[in-house]
Amino acid sequence: MLRQAKAIVLPLLILVAGLAASEFTARFEEQRLNADQHEQTLAAAAGMRASLESELNATLHLASGLAAYIQASGGATRAEKIRPILAALIDQSPYLRNVGLAPDNRLSYVEPVHGNEKVIGLYYPNLKAQWPAIERAIRSRQPTLAGPVALIQGGSGLIYRLPIFLNDGRYWGLISTVIDADRLLAGVSGLAQDRGLSIALRGKDGLGAEGEVFRGTSQQFGKSAVVMDVAVSGGHWQLALSPLVPASTGTRPLIVRLAGSTLAFLLSFLLWRTNRAYREQHALTAQLRTQHEKLHGLYELSPLGIALMDDKGRYLEANGAFSRITGYTQEELKSLTFHDITPTEYHDLNDELLGALFRHGRYGPNEKAYIRKDQSRVPVQISGALISAENGGRYIGVIVEDIRQRKEAESRINLLAFYDPLTGLPNRRLFIDRLGHALAASSRSFQFGALLLIDLDHFKTLNDTRGHDIGDHLLKEVSKRLERTVRAGDTVARLGGDEFMVMLEDLGEEEAGAANQADTVAEKILDILSLPYDIAGDAPANHHGTASIGISLFQGQGATVETLLKQADVALYQAKDAGRNAVRFYNGDMQAALEMRAEMEHGLHQALAQDEFQLHYQPQIDRQRGLVGAEALLRWRPVGGDKLIPPDQFIPVAEETGLILPIGQWVLEQACIQLRAWQASPLTTRLQLAVNVSPRQFRQADFASQVQQILERYHVQPAQLKLELTESLVLDDVDDAIRKMETLRALGVSFALDDFGTGYSSLSYLRRLPIDQLKIDRSFVRDIANGEDDSDAIILAIISMSHSLKLQVVAEGVETAEQRAFLAGNGCDLFQGFLFGRPMPQEDFEDLLAKPIAA
Repeated sequence: MLRQAKAIVLPLLILVAGLAASEFTARFEEQRLNADQHEQTLAAAAGMRASLESELNATLHLASGLAAYIQASGGATRAEKIRPILAALIDQSPYLRNVGLAPDNRLSYVEPVHGNEKVIGLYYPNLKAQWPAIERAIRSRQPTLAGPVALIQGGSGLIYRLPIFLNDGRYWGLISTVIDADRLLAGVSGLAQDRGLSIALRGKDGLGAEGEVFRGTSQQFGKSAVVMDVAVSGGHWQLALSPLVPASTGTRPLIVRLAGSTLAFLLSFLLWRTNRAYREQHALTAQLRTQHEKLHGLYELSPLGIALMDDKGRYLEANGAFSRITGYTQEELKSLTFHDITPTEYHDLNDELLGALFRHGRYGPNEKAYIRKDQSRVPVQISGALISAENGGRYIGVIVEDIRQRKEAESRINLLAFYDPLTGLPNRRLFIDRLGHALAASSRSFQFGALLLIDLDHFKTLNDTRGHDIGDHLLKEVSKRLERTVRAGDTVARLGGDEFMVMLEDLGEEEAGAANQADTVAEKILDILSLPYDIAGDAPANHHGTASIGISLFQGQGATVETLLKQADVALYQAKDAGRNAVRFYNGDMQAALEMRAEMEHGLHQALAQDEFQLHYQPQIDRQRGLVGAEALLRWRPVGGDKLIPPDQFIPVAEETGLILPIGQWVLEQACIQLRAWQASPLTTRLQLAVNVSPRQFRQADFASQVQQILERYHVQPAQLKLELTESLVLDDVDDAIRKMETLRALGVSFALDDFGTGYSSLSYLRRLPIDQLKIDRSFVRDIANGEDDSDAIILAIISMSHSLKLQVVAEGVETAEQRAFLAGNGCDLFQGFLFGRPMPQEDFEDLLAKPIAA
């Protein structure tokens, strides 16, 4: 009975031990598979993080480029210049929903305008919910990124606000951009799904782990997930990836369990059979042979390469997977050592691994490469163990995994992080890294280098009319042409949209020579990019394009990467302002001119705010030497200044920046205030006041209603107000001009055509205009009595024509009695000039009323 119990218990113990061993091995395999899957998930997370940061930073950099332009221009934001720039920014990024500018915290420009009309003029301090965050950004001089938030237009967006400080440290205002969050995140979500991964994002408003989950669920940030920080402006998000299906649910652990369980059952069964009877020995031997073949089959089915070597490294046995990895048959391997299939650069590593093996009994996992039979290389991960036999012999067992797919995945991740997926060129991140190295090298060699910022002219038009596929085809062709144009050591990169950057190094130690070389390369680029493109495939040479290039030179580390990029941006804008298809260098004179213009614009803002403008009045005299009115002329006396700034210095800047509109409004209001004062005095009640109207002011759709409201506000008789227009202003849109003039003329306002004779002077349009006076330009009056017969004849013709059209004639610039006599003798109605008085303040003008006219 005891013998029977022993015969049963021992096999059962062997069975339990075998099952435990197989379960332990299976769990070890599960852990290894999960670890590999974790590494792959980690690599995927790194790539997605890099892609998110790259796309987001490329989009936000557009705002930085706009900020650089505003800083370089001293804060100037002329509508006709800034709106095309804002529109260009929208076109350069697929993620931008809109871009806005808020000088002095008031949203003045938004692109696109459609759909955003209600926010124009928005004053940010009035936004109680958002202003604290905006105020912190201004104080810290750092941008903020809010969101994602739900947008009224649909979808979600990220709101990026960038405070701008001018070069002299003054706060200018804000740039606000709205980024399409759905479109930005769609790419990484699709990539995660393709790789069998679930994705989640949290950290709304850049709050990281403390922020709300805005993609996926909070449960996806569990212990099994790979969580990485994604750097965003003013904070970070957190990205969580986890496999949809754990690797441990595959067939490998099942095979291990099956093999181990089978072996355990076999061993227990053999013991049981042996104890039972010797007569079953032959049957048991046959059964063991069958089971050995099964185990060998499992050994051959393993996807991992398995090999056995002696202690000298000679191969004794290998499975089919090992043969497939190396390309050698199992018989061929028996004539080789592991040194024979290892590249020479890994021989030192082999010696280290053998040392670890004989010291610790195992090594790995380690990465190396094998030389296959066809002489190609295969990357592998290898682990080894020392096996000691009862006879004292020592053997080396190795397990090898082919990691080609993993390496290819890592290479693809690196490509996504540092290269543009459309053109294959280095992206902004890699280019900035190379530029930093170039600056360091230049500081050692004292060699000049150059940055060429290239922007394709009218690329948006091509995209809008022929589609994004055609646009992408053009971008790829441009990248190929750029690479063919520069030297092998130069860098060509795509920054985003239709912007490319070329970095030239080793241009010599002389700035002039370096500039010449950079200009030569730039001209070659313009030439090659202007050649016809076959971008549709249906006809040769079906597209012609040009480019604009801004160049910034560098030597050493005197300038930062950010400064060089801003300088290239400024130079590029100058090239575009020059009419495109041009090359411009950044230089100090350019910057100084921009700063002077910006200072003038700032002064004009201050003049409006501090009431620094004045109206001076120049008398208008009739033929009987009676004072019938005056022309109001604008003057600017800065606070603390002792001199007046003449209008020819500041009016052009006011026109360009749009400040002429509030200035023109101020002039009209001050003129009507003066007219109301004159109405109260018998000496001045009949005086008529002429006011010059700028083209930009007149082109406003509601100009006529503005004038009418001012007249009503100050209770002025419309007949006392005369508006002076130039020929060029009227001819810009004759029909529109006539409609506005007739509206005001119906109220009683009169019109004078200023500087007549210097423009087109067409009788056909003159007959149509509802004007009351023609003003002879001072250039004709100046030549009276100087032997200039042509001027005399022109004046006589103007007077005759005007009277035939029942128009009064006003002569400007009358400075001598001879000039007045000639004009009066030939029928001129009114006179204006230094002969009767210079432009003077109100008090001096009113004193003149009590005196007789001397002329």
